[in-house]
Amino acid sequence: MLKKFVSSLLIIVLLISCGSKNNSNEEAGSNQATIKDLSVADAAKKLAEDLGMINELTEFPSNRTLAMLFQNDKEAVEEAALYLSSDKKADTVGVFKVKETEKCKEYIQSYISSLKDRANNYTPEETFKIDKAIVETNDDSSIIVFVIADNIEDAKGKVNALLGK
Repeated sequence: MLKKFVSSLLIIVLLISCGSKNNSNEEAGSNQATIKDLSVADAAKKLAEDLGMINELTEFPSNRTLAMLFQNDKEAVEEAALYLSSDKKADTVGVFKVKETEKCKEYIQSYISSLKDRANNYTPEETFKIDKAIVETNDDSSIIVFVIADNIEDAKGKVNALLGK
């Protein structure tokens, strides 16, 4: 009798623990935050964290981001969040809420070109990463995500997940 009771109790405990693991896995998948759920600043920080780059990057002030990336074009950009590498690497994570998507993409491409020119002179090993820079938009083109990272395939997946693609 005692063996049956202990066996039954053990089976119940195992079933309960398996059920809770499945639920936590389902919750983790449903908690995948997208750009719709986050502010621009939170999205950039989350992306840098997800890419494992947060400790190597420094948050850049939005007024300096406007000047450096968008030539102070306040009509084209509503919000900007940018993280840049603090050493001689090209690693970058940026999320921008924009009014003029194509114009902002041109500004970013211009920045990428100048970054590549500097890298050719000072850190040629970074040019491959710069060539593979990600510049993606969400469905309504109001958000631009810009990433330069070592693992570009992983970065593409995380950018697409953030954008809900």
